Amino acid sequence: MTLVHCKFSTSDQPGGRVADLYEVCGQAMRGAKWRSNSLEPLFTHLDRRVRAYHRRTGGSAFEVGDLAALLRLAGRAPQLYPRIVTVIAQLGMSAAASTSEQLRLLAGAEAYVRAVTKGAFRVLTSA
Repeated sequence: MTLVHCKFSTSDQPGGRVADLYEVCGQAMRGAKWRSNSLEPLFTHLDRRVRAYHRRTGGSAFEVGDLAALLRLAGRAPQLYPRIVTVIAQLGMSAAASTSEQLRLLAGAEAYVRAVTKGAFRVLTSA
């Protein structure tokens, strides 16, 4: 299971602003709790969010699939051994030109997410 956390830019131009990186790292860290012991809390959380989105907008929160597919997967979850990958997408941040503050922030987020989820952690950047 791959969960991607992304953050809109606080400026008209995407960039490597530390404030944006704090936001997306926080998303990943807060989201880790839903995957700490089993997948059941994650599926319950997703079900609640999907239903709230539909009530609010009348549309589907899914890019692919639907609520029925999510519920089928949730029913099978206790028999599955999940491999979880958490991805932070911070487009506009340059991997080659990362600052020490950005790298420390990413290292802290990675350590926490890996410890809680026992899964992998990836960062997507520009260049």
